[in-house]
Amino acid sequence: VAVEDLNFNPYSFVAEITGFSVSESDGAPLMGFDFLRIDYQLSSLVNGAWTFKEITLDRPNLNIIVEADGSLNLAKLILPPDETAQNDTQEQLPALRFASLNVQDGRIDLEDRSRSTHFAKTLAPLSLSLTDFRTAPDFQNVYQFEATTLADEHLTWAGQFSVQPFGS
Repeated sequence: VAVEDLNFNPYSFVAEITGFSVSESDGAPLMGFDFLRIDYQLSSLVNGAWTFKEITLDRPNLNIIVEADGSLNLAKLILPPDETAQNDTQEQLPALRFASLNVQDGRIDLEDRSRSTHFAKTLAPLSLSLTDFRTAPDFQNVYQFEATTLADEHLTWAGQFSVQPFGS
């Protein structure tokens, strides 16, 4: 894991991270981003939800590889389940509110080495913008999603979705 710069203002609760990256043990890139800004709001104390005025993520990248044995490179980031922990209760998502959530100029590289014919695809640039996003039960979040591949293939998706229960 590498971070170029990290700034936090304790008076405004704004954090900025520049040049974040996670690499494989051989140095191959796994994921990262150029810039992340998180503007946390103290109104969280009164509205019962973690509240963010703004979250902006610039140039995130994700390198997904399905190995020849079918394993996924990202699975290395997940800790194995704790055999001693007993969790019979269903965990509920935390209450979150985002006034503005923006992802700009993202990129996903996908490579599948498990197929007889090598498959590789890049999705870029990816952008996502959410306003007034909430995880509250039955809250209908409005969204618009657009993506274009390097081969000029387009995907556009818009509508409403809820997180609890998950639906679109």
